[in-house]
Amino acid sequence: MRQTKPLITSVSEDVWSRASHRHALLRGLLEENQRNHLSVKLVASDLGISVQHTYRLLKKLREEQTTASLLPLPRGPRVGNRRLAVNIEKIIEEVIKKIYFKREKPTLKQVHRYIECECQKSGFNVPSMKAVR
Repeated sequence: MRQTKPLITSVSEDVWSRASHRHALLRGLLEENQRNHLSVKLVASDLGISVQHTYRLLKKLREEQTTASLLPLPRGPRVGNRRLAVNIEKIIEEVIKKIYFKREKPTLKQVHRYIECECQKSGFNVPSMKAVR
């Protein structure tokens, strides 16, 4: 799944200046008539990135032709993105309310077994122990 681009207004001055520097060097590569692996390798070295990453940035720049296309993408999952289906999350919540919030708390393994049974009854995939934790 492709990450969304950061808003230009939310980018720090330092990040923007690095993107501008990348743009200047990569633009020179795009305008070269006889671009070869050595010239790409030199630019990669100047930028402190791998040759492969340089080729990816060149492709982005060729497609979009803007400095903003060279801004780093935010890492990790998108905000609001769920890893578990809503139905499975509901089962987990119900099980936690039903058996975990008691004076004698069951172990995580016992809670997971109960969730496993409930998910199988409902025909859903069983979440991992780590997801339940």
